[in-house]
Amino acid sequence: MAELHGAPLPARLGQGAALALAATAVRLVFDPHALTGLSFRQGALFFSAVALAGALAGAGWYATDGLRSRGGWRRLAAHALAVLALGAFAVAIVAVLF
Repeated sequence: MAELHGAPLPARLGQGAALALAATAVRLVFDPHALTGLSFRQGALFFSAVALAGALAGAGWYATDGLRSRGGWRRLAAHALAVLALGAFAVAIVAVLF
């Protein structure tokens, strides 16, 4: 399997978690009342769920390197799967926690 670059799995997990948290932070900048009504514990659980979903999506991104390196429709499918995986992980984790 050809890799696009040599980032190991732990790096991809960290990148996924960081990107998910950054996207959530940007969302909160534009809607600071989005988490109104959550206790500190619930907020911490929410951000933990976002980070976990991002890390799992990073693992999915790592797993689909071979498809992306082939190009064409396989590359498109790998990108679509990664985005759908992030959404599915986030919804599942938040549903379980809340």
